[in-house]
Amino acid sequence: MNPIPDPPPWIAAAIGAAGDIAYELDLATDRLTLGGAVEALLGPGASAPTGEAFQTRINPEDLPDRLRALADHVAGQGDYNCEYRLRDALGRVHWVHDRGACTRDAAGRALRLIGILRPVTERRQDAARRAQHFGYDDLTGHFSRNRLAEALEFAIAHAKRHETLGGLMAVGIDGLAAIEDAAGDEAADRLVIEVGRRLDSCLRATDMIARIGGDAFGVLLTPCDSRQLAPTAQRIRAAITAPDPASQLDPPRSVAIGAVAFPGNARSAADALTRAEEALATARRTDSGFAVFQPTEAERDAEEAAIAVAGRLHRALRNGGLMFAYQPVVRADTLEPVYYECLLRLDQGDGGATNAPGIIAAVERLGDIPAIDRKTLEMAITTLERHPPVALSVNLSGLTVNNRAWLRSLNARLRHAPAVARRLTVEITETAAMRDIEESARFIGQVRELGVRVALDDFGAGFTSFRHLKALAVDVVKIDSSFVAGVAQNVDSQLFIQSLAAVAHGLGLASVAEGPASAADEAFLRAHGVEYFQGHRYGPPTIAPSWMRALNPASGDSA
Repeated sequence: MNPIPDPPPWIAAAIGAAGDIAYELDLATDRLTLGGAVEALLGPGASAPTGEAFQTRINPEDLPDRLRALADHVAGQGDYNCEYRLRDALGRVHWVHDRGACTRDAAGRALRLIGILRPVTERRQDAARRAQHFGYDDLTGHFSRNRLAEALEFAIAHAKRHETLGGLMAVGIDGLAAIEDAAGDEAADRLVIEVGRRLDSCLRATDMIARIGGDAFGVLLTPCDSRQLAPTAQRIRAAITAPDPASQLDPPRSVAIGAVAFPGNARSAADALTRAEEALATARRTDSGFAVFQPTEAERDAEEAAIAVAGRLHRALRNGGLMFAYQPVVRADTLEPVYYECLLRLDQGDGGATNAPGIIAAVERLGDIPAIDRKTLEMAITTLERHPPVALSVNLSGLTVNNRAWLRSLNARLRHAPAVARRLTVEITETAAMRDIEESARFIGQVRELGVRVALDDFGAGFTSFRHLKALAVDVVKIDSSFVAGVAQNVDSQLFIQSLAAVAHGLGLASVAEGPASAADEAFLRAHGVEYFQGHRYGPPTIAPSWMRALNPASGDSA
């Protein structure tokens, strides 16, 4: 067994300066050698001469995962890469990221484990704060809109399964903007907090209260039939607007309430929130200050059509009838493909495929999109594993942005597969990202922590603001085709793209132009720093592109 030479002094100094510990564990003798920021992480005078002694410092809850990761790696079944809590000599607990690799003899037997321990306590604390923020409103302490949406999904599914009824109310504080203008933000905040307190006092323990907007609360009522909505709203309005001699704060002069009953008039959380807010807007225009959502005949027809097409997609999901068509994204200078966007298609059963966007819209409306997004993620990662040179992007529905279950699926598949993660891009639309920019920024950060790139799709469709690009911290911005096609002749589009390209370049973002229509468009885009093109000029969506046909010559065509 040849000894490992001592590293140059500058390497040890760099490891220590970074706050890391380098280690070597002899697997035969259990001798452990440590170097770097040992005292900073393990405490003054700490020593761990053996792997067993070091192991006693690991949190018992985390130890099984660490031992499993080590055993799998020693057996040649994966990378050694894990995180756990470590107690130092003073009893303080640190989170560490432990990553290493075994040296092996000619027969493949593991001899030593060599690696780095990196403190990640701050990152773990940030993640905990993000999780806390996801569920609660910072000002009032009530649940957040995201948490309400999760509870709504469960409540609606329960109501469908058990044939029970529920309701959602959107409670709006009238005149809050005027209070902000006249008395300042602090006065408005105090009023919002007081309204939340009064909601707590007049509702049942089983009801859920969340802040869903600057001047609005959501109230989830379970169980509740439609006949209870009006008297409940009357009780809420009376409680919120009643004078309180013990309080120095004047209550709101008026409150408007919109309501929707489910599952009859709302089959998903997104549906319920949208319709409750529509009813709130109606209530603000009425003398009574209360309105219940009632679908029009056209909306009922659309609902029935959505149910029919959603059923078709669910059958495809169960029977393996979903597939991708792959459209290339090419370099602007060479027109060579760099990666491929995965576009969902339905297998017709006769070798053909149909476009899925209209069907996806129907499923989004019914709130069944999470299963589709998990399936498309699984399909994309499986394709990346089978075709190592290829890079792909996959679209994420606006309803799945900020969905923690989807993030867990992504983490489970990619946390030990960095080479796959680096070749995956997740695309979210500008509209979805702007619904809650702080939550979207956190979601994007968690995706990027895994090594996955994030693209902001259809940028400019809402013509919102360049300043949000820095907050969102994406990797790629895709310019909406409405600005790209014909840009060589459209002065307004030219100004927009010049400004966006300059901002993207300043932030280090890649830019993709969707749908250049001519060589003149291409020349303008190249001249202003746009790096990539996408559209039928560079290749249609194809179910079996050349890189896939190389392994499966029998597969088919464009779709």
